[in-house]
Amino acid sequence: DTDDDLGSGVDQAGNSRIDCSSVDLGAVEFQDCAASHTVGGSVSGLASGNSVGLTLNGSATVDVTSNGTFAFPVPLGYGQSYFVSVSTQPTSPNQTCTVSNASGQVGADDVTSIVVNCVTDQYTIGGSVSGLAAGSQLVLRNNDGDDLTLSADGAFTFPTALDDGSSYAVTVFQQPTNPDQVCTVASGTGTVSGAAVNDVAVTCSSLTMDLVASITDGQDAIVAGGGLLTYTIVITNNGPADAIGATVVTESSEALSNENWTCTADAGATCPASGGSEIEATVDLPAGTSVTFHLTGEISPSFMDVIESSVSVTAPDGYVELTPADNTATDQTSTDRIFADGFESPIAP
Repeated sequence: DTDDDLGSGVDQAGNSRIDCSSVDLGAVEFQDCAASHTVGGSVSGLASGNSVGLTLNGSATVDVTSNGTFAFPVPLGYGQSYFVSVSTQPTSPNQTCTVSNASGQVGADDVTSIVVNCVTDQYTIGGSVSGLAAGSQLVLRNNDGDDLTLSADGAFTFPTALDDGSSYAVTVFQQPTNPDQVCTVASGTGTVSGAAVNDVAVTCSSLTMDLVASITDGQDAIVAGGGLLTYTIVITNNGPADAIGATVVTESSEALSNENWTCTADAGATCPASGGSEIEATVDLPAGTSVTFHLTGEISPSFMDVIESSVSVTAPDGYVELTPADNTATDQTSTDRIFADGFESPIAP
């Protein structure tokens, strides 16, 4: 047989033929049996800007660049077999396209029943956690919705895979509390690029520090009413963790008025430069640093008691203070009016 012969069997290309003279054409005209017809169908799910390569019978190809209908440029004759396959999968983003109704024989009309469905490939997001204390739990979150609870060091993977080309952002949703720790995320953001993400690094460290407060007015003797009294207040962080956002508060004696203060900080530490009234300040104290306040107030001329002032420092939220007892300090100084009733005598310094 030749390619133009419609007899039964196969043509020179190896395609099956139907003998037009032996079929019931019904209302179909003979020329429809003899004519060539296109082979095509529809594509769905193809990502914008992507393309999928299709092959007909292993030779004729077409690149489809958008969802909708398609047809191969090479027609087939009535009765010829067809088989459509994916020759090139989409890569931007990566997708997997499958073909339904992929094979058959050409009839009296164009073939339009081939269905190509494309689905974007998905990949998991994960990494490793280190430093998590035994018995503690950490909750990570990806993209504001995919939560993962971890209770031990090691590798982790979020339960929800992401489409290729989509972004991810891993954050700490809930810090460990038993004991208190701070966990930080490295390499936590990016775009999925054709492979699983496994390099998110979460590092946890214990939030312990030793803050120390001291206060002194430098007076070894009785002070006179009506004068000034200046306190030197030192706040120190002995570590090991940095105290970023510690709170310093003073409580001055009622004998003092018109108070004001200044503050200086070690290199790396910070504190407000000055203020009026009592101290209520937020300071940053990297481990091994201090800040020094000088608080001055006027002593009431009529005050007849011990002048007692105190200072306290509070660790930032979530941090554990190793020695709470030294977070508060008090200074006491007597005024010369304490002996005004004549029944007591000043004690010699």
